[in-house]
Amino acid sequence: MSETKSETIPETFSLRLQGSIYLIAGFSGNMNAMMSVVMPLWALELGASPLLIGLIIASRQVLSVGFSIHGGALMDRLGPRRVIATLGLTGAVLVALYPAAPYIWAAILLQLLTGFIETTNWIGAQSLVGKLLKGRAVYAGRMTAAARLGGFAGPLLAGLAWQFWGPAGAFYVVAAWVLAAAFAALTLPDIPLDEKREAPADDTRSAPLKALSVLLPRWSDYRTALGTLVIPAVALVIVATVMRQTGSGIQTAFYSVWLKEIGYSAGTIGFLIGTGNLVSAGAALS
Repeated sequence: MSETKSETIPETFSLRLQGSIYLIAGFSGNMNAMMSVVMPLWALELGASPLLIGLIIASRQVLSVGFSIHGGALMDRLGPRRVIATLGLTGAVLVALYPAAPYIWAAILLQLLTGFIETTNWIGAQSLVGKLLKGRAVYAGRMTAAARLGGFAGPLLAGLAWQFWGPAGAFYVVAAWVLAAAFAALTLPDIPLDEKREAPADDTRSAPLKALSVLLPRWSDYRTALGTLVIPAVALVIVATVMRQTGSGIQTAFYSVWLKEIGYSAGTIGFLIGTGNLVSAGAALS
């Protein structure tokens, strides 16, 4: 069946748009992979016990679980370009603060914030494929492949930076990587706001209050998103995602520590963690 005119993506616009989305995916979807190398090593530097190492790693997901729906709603209200660029800049600053605060409580706090930022920007990359590239499997596969290629290069660079420049150098490399996602977002076309989510025309609140209301979570967003769980396909995706992330999270909590304990260098640890992403990049394209 031929595509309708509304479904057709102009080729010149598509190439530019695809390039921007793949850049965003390549940089924004891999902070966790890079931190999987750096954070366990940093926790060891701080003298954390195995229990505390697990807590530091797990804390990265707390705000992501509670506010992922809100992050998606922000994408709708403000547009992915603005949100990804702002959060990318914020995330780069926060990652650069790790070596300046060598305390376990600071590591947990920064993990909370940077985890939310990474999750939200990855949601943004996925929503760009869904909304602007019509959710076609071929574009989703290319985006995932771009993210996985970044997931190979990023951990390798982070590991080598730790090996040659120490913890501070590794965190600064991760910060530069996150900042690159913000610049990649600026290459997107200026996507208009989702008018349906804007305040009513007769809203008499002051401008600061209106701006604050846009940023705050809304129960209506959660009600709408949670309501989709009654759709079997959506529920299946959620369950599959939970299973995948659970296994990945368990491995993240101990893998780098174990490799360090048996004598591998940080660069080798980064290479080993990135190898799985390199393999999955080919799987995404196929």
